[in-house]
Amino acid sequence: MLISSALRKSYYKSESRFIHEVDYIIDAPQKKSKKSKNIFHSVEPIRSEVFPLSKNKNDMEITMPTKNTEEQQAELFEVQINKTRWLNPDADYSDKLSIRSIELTDAYTRIDFYYKAPDYYINGGWIQMHPLSFIRPAGSNMRYSLFKAVNIPLAPDKLYFKHCGQHHSYTLYFPALPKDTKTIDIIEREAPGTFFNFYNIDYSNWIRMANQVSVQLSKN
Repeated sequence: MLISSALRKSYYKSESRFIHEVDYIIDAPQKKSKKSKNIFHSVEPIRSEVFPLSKNKNDMEITMPTKNTEEQQAELFEVQINKTRWLNPDADYSDKLSIRSIELTDAYTRIDFYYKAPDYYINGGWIQMHPLSFIRPAGSNMRYSLFKAVNIPLAPDKLYFKHCGQHHSYTLYFPALPKDTKTIDIIEREAPGTFFNFYNIDYSNWIRMANQVSVQLSKN
């Protein structure tokens, strides 16, 4: 569309200079966020990104975005996701490592951990998570591989503590488990060395919190 310089000011007032795009993340909550960014945990607020109108060298030709805000919003649809969170009543926060909770949905398994830097390492040492970590139903050979780690680096990167006794929380995400699963193994690595492995974790007697959340998805 060609417009004169005299009309350009009026054009900018009458036309939107940006479109909205929805950005959903299967992720745990960021440090400063009060809500989880995981697409199936809670809804990420719509994030606006500005796309300025493109102009040619003569500053006379303007190309509008292919879709306006109303068209993009019309392509969203809502689904209901079941979520069950199991809180560990025996989590020992004086211990070096504890499982705080396990969250189950139709799309992912979220496990929250608590770690206390030990006093037998200088300044508490460091932690990391092996990228090939997995979970499995106890007694099964089926592996559900880690696909996201929050607040803990993946090897070979390390998180170094500042002092002994420092408290740290982190979260791991895995694919959804079979609905009848009640006992799991959480495996960082089954090999010689010091790894964060848990066996026969029976969460069926933990404190159960179940609810249903609405999630907006895009048809695109």
